Amino acid sequence: MLLAATSYRKAGILAEKLRKRLERTEFKGIGTITVSIGVAEHQGAESSLEWFERVDAALYRAKFEGRNRVQVDPKGNSDHWEGDGSAPLVRLVWREAYESGQPQIDEEHRRLFDLANEAFDASFGSNASAEALPAALDRLLAHIAHHFEHEEQILAERGYARLAPHKMAHAALIARALELRAAVDRGQGSLGALVEFIANKVVAQHLIMADSDFFPLFRNDES
Repeated sequence: MLLAATSYRKAGILAEKLRKRLERTEFKGIGTITVSIGVAEHQGAESSLEWFERVDAALYRAKFEGRNRVQVDPKGNSDHWEGDGSAPLVRLVWREAYESGQPQIDEEHRRLFDLANEAFDASFGSNASAEALPAALDRLLAHIAHHFEHEEQILAERGYARLAPHKMAHAALIARALELRAAVDRGQGSLGALVEFIANKVVAQHLIMADSDFFPLFRNDES
């Protein structure tokens, strides 16, 4: 589970609730089962692999100490942010590994990071503003929609074999984002939920993970 705007302390509480609920659940044909959970918050400039290794180590400590328990690695960026109150709980950092090799796509991806950080600042930062957040989110959503359109055109010209499911993923993400935005306007949703959706679904799962499938189309040009 990847949790946006969540410190290791809050993630540990959520993990314990999940563990208890699973322990009390009766599964048909199986009965009850238990789960061991490791929790770690991203820290400093560590890589995704280093972060995952800390999560994995916490999980193995939970198993080694008797299973059916949660182990939390007690350090993370929130230790610094809570100390000075100057930074948001979410900050997207562009890395070279995210570059596809296609200049327009990479430029728009970096711009998406910038606009997302503006929205995170307005939502979670020390200068959070209820007035600034809707405008920041609307700029971000407009950019995402335009970027998806441009990306699809570029991939079509390059003959990307998985363009059809990629376009479907784009459409689903835009539809869900607009649904969450409309819920806010009706007073039935929160802007925080929209921010979390963009951080988790649009950036972490789609832009960073799913988009990497087409990177070889352009990185081969550099060789």
